[in-house]
Amino acid sequence: NSESTITYNGGAPLGALAGILSALNNSSIMGSIGAGRAIEVRSPAGTFPTDVTLTISTYNATVPLCSNAINVALRLDVAPLIQPAKPIYLRASYGDAELLGIAPARLVLMRYEPISMTCVPLSTTFDTAAKTFTAVLNHFSLYQLAQAPVATVAGTARVFPNPYRAASDGYVTID
Repeated sequence: NSESTITYNGGAPLGALAGILSALNNSSIMGSIGAGRAIEVRSPAGTFPTDVTLTISTYNATVPLCSNAINVALRLDVAPLIQPAKPIYLRASYGDAELLGIAPARLVLMRYEPISMTCVPLSTTFDTAAKTFTAVLNHFSLYQLAQAPVATVAGTARVFPNPYRAASDGYVTID
């Protein structure tokens, strides 16, 4: 079974999008936020122990959360406050001008970690023909597109989440 919410905002504040992600079924939320940014979130069955309401909104990041970031930023909030047990997939549209001349191959979606004030790069792919990017998420937070940092030596690599919790984190990101 699969469930979808296709709506302008699902009862969320103006410019945001909200919908239900089912605990028992594959589910998706599709619509637009802000000034027309197309959004889709897909969640496999069993990602949550109970149905959750996800609200997706733009985030004005004129002061970048992440270094080398551009002002393409999103906020994902969930109620009840439960993090996903399986990866979920976010697809969003972008305009060429928003990339500030940076090649999509050099950009990744970064998750902002407010406690450590760091940014975690996520697996991100760009479809330049459709003008969309898709990222794999395992945590609800603030997100911003940024230039991927280039490590110059192996000793500067970062591993997230740290500490890793096998019961809830799902996978490890190596930056």
